[in-house]
Amino acid sequence: DFPTVSLTTVFRQLGDDRMTAILNEIREGVLLGHAQEQLNARADKDFVPPDDEFWLTLAPTNRLVTARNRQQLERLPGDELVHHAKASGDLALFDPPVEETLRFKVGAQVMMLNNDQGNRWVNGTVGRVVGVGYDRYGAVVEVEFPDGTSADVTPFTWEVTRPVASGGSLGREVVGAYTQLPFKLAWAITIHKSQGQTLDRVVVDLTGGMFSTGQLYVALSRCTSLAGLVLKRPVLAKDLKTDRRIARFLRNPTDAVGTRRYCAIGMLTVGDEGRMSRPRPVELAVAFDDGTAVTTLINPQRDLADARKAFGISVSDVLLAPTLREAWAVIAPMLAGRTPVGVNVDEQLGLLDFELKRLGYVTAMPLGVELRGARIAGRTALERARSALEAHRLTESEAGSSAFDEPEAVEMSGLLVSRDSTVATPVADHLPGLSALMRISRDVGTVLLGGPSSPRDDDTGWEAAARQSVADQLRTAAARVQLTEEAVTRLKRAEELLGAELLCGTELLVEDDINDILTEGVRICFTGTAQDPAGRIVERDEMERMATAAGLLPVKTVTKTRCD
Repeated sequence: DFPTVSLTTVFRQLGDDRMTAILNEIREGVLLGHAQEQLNARADKDFVPPDDEFWLTLAPTNRLVTARNRQQLERLPGDELVHHAKASGDLALFDPPVEETLRFKVGAQVMMLNNDQGNRWVNGTVGRVVGVGYDRYGAVVEVEFPDGTSADVTPFTWEVTRPVASGGSLGREVVGAYTQLPFKLAWAITIHKSQGQTLDRVVVDLTGGMFSTGQLYVALSRCTSLAGLVLKRPVLAKDLKTDRRIARFLRNPTDAVGTRRYCAIGMLTVGDEGRMSRPRPVELAVAFDDGTAVTTLINPQRDLADARKAFGISVSDVLLAPTLREAWAVIAPMLAGRTPVGVNVDEQLGLLDFELKRLGYVTAMPLGVELRGARIAGRTALERARSALEAHRLTESEAGSSAFDEPEAVEMSGLLVSRDSTVATPVADHLPGLSALMRISRDVGTVLLGGPSSPRDDDTGWEAAARQSVADQLRTAAARVQLTEEAVTRLKRAEELLGAELLCGTELLVEDDINDILTEGVRICFTGTAQDPAGRIVERDEMERMATAAGLLPVKTVTKTRCD
C-alpha cells in the first residue's frame, strides 16, 4: 500500500475543454458519438502545411517519418548540405541521437537534440535553418525558433560513459565520444519521440494504424487545441488501444453497497495472437447468477481454422451467425449492473474490446473479478461461463471490480444463433422486447444449426415484433454471404418457424471442381502440414515435391499475385 496522488488539471489543453474531454475518452478507450465526429472533422488527407508556419507531423513508424522528411527536404530549393559526425572510443552500447551523415538545407525544419548551456533551446525545440557558415572550428548553422529568436548552432559532443566502482561509491568513466550537429530533420517525428512535446500545430498521420497501447492518446495530446490539429485520416475504433491493467490499478476497490449481481463470460476463439491481430470469438456465452444464460455463435469473418474439430463448429453454422458487434447489441443491455467474473478476465474483456473496435464499435468495458487459481473447464462457451460462475461462488476476491454500464442506444437490430436450445434466457421487466428477442433467437438458432423445430406458441405482441426483427436480421445475414446448400435448407426451415420469407436476393455458393483447378502450371502454396489416409503427417517440403512432380508450381507465400 502506498499513497496515491490524483492530478486533476490538464494544463496543455487548458483553454480547450472539448479537446480535454475527447482526450479523456481516448485515454479510457471509449470515444463515443459526437466526440468522435468532432475529432474526425479535423481530418484532411490533402492538407499541406504552409511553408511559413511550424507544423509537426507525428506518425507511428520510423518508415513514415523518414519518407516524410525526405520528401520535404527534396521540395526545398538550393543545395543539399552534408555534415559528417566524428566518433572515437568505445561506442558499442551507444545509440547516436543523430545519424552519422546529416543531410539538410537552408529552410529545413529541424528539432534540437540537446539542452543548450545558454538556455537558448532545449532538447525537443523545433526550429528552421536560416543560414549556414563556417569558422575555424567547423560548421555554424543559424536556426530560427518559433518565438522569433535565433541561435548559432555548432557541433556538440555526446560523451559515452560506463559505471565504475571506486572506494565504495559508484562513478562514471568516459570511454568514447560522438560529435555532430545537435539537430535532425523534423517535419515529421515518431509518436514515441514526441512524448513531452507541447505543440500548437500538429498533423497526425495514422497510416498503418496504431500498434501500441496509448499511442493515439500520446499523438493527439501533444496539440494544445482542436484548432491546431489536422488528421491525415479519421480516427477509427480500432485505433483506441488501452491497457486494462492500468485502469484496474487506478480504480479504487468498489464499495459494497447493496446486493451485487454477477455474470461470467465464456468464449471460444479462432486465430492466433499477433502484433496487429488477435484471436476472434466464434462462440460467446454469458451465464448469469440467477441461472439464466445467453449464448450465440459468432461469425468471425475469417477462416475457422480447427473450430470444427476442436469445438464442433462448421462453416455452415457461422454463415448466418451475427458478428460480435451485432450480437453485442442484443446482449449488452442484459449485462448492465452485472460484474463480470472469470479467469484472465482482463484478457477476456480486452479481446472483446479489441474485436468490437475492429468492427467499428466502441463501448466501455468494466473491470471484472479475477478468479486467481481457479480452473475453468468446458468444451462449449456456455460450459466455460458456468464453470467460471461456480468458481466465483467459492471466492471472495472483489478488489478493483466494477459492473457493466448501461449501453448507449444503437440503431442496429440483431439476433443470436445459439447451440443451447434448452437454456433459460434472461428476462428483464424493463426490456420486454429484448427478452422476447432472446427467446425467439434461441428457438431459431436451433433450426439454423440443424436441430429440431420447436412448436410455435401463440405470440404476444412482443414476440411477434421479435420474430420480425429476427427475420430482418436473417435476411441481411443471408444476403451478405454465398450460401451453402446446407445453409439454404436450414433457412427454409427457419422461414416456417418465423412465418417470413428469408431467401429473396440470396446467392447460392457454386462449388468448384478441384480437378478443374489443379491443372498443369497452376501456382499453389502449402501453409502447414497434412495427414494422409494412414494417419501419417506429411510435411510441407514433401507436399511441394509431390506438387512439382504433378506439374504444379509451388510458391512460398499466399498472395493474390503469387497464387492461383
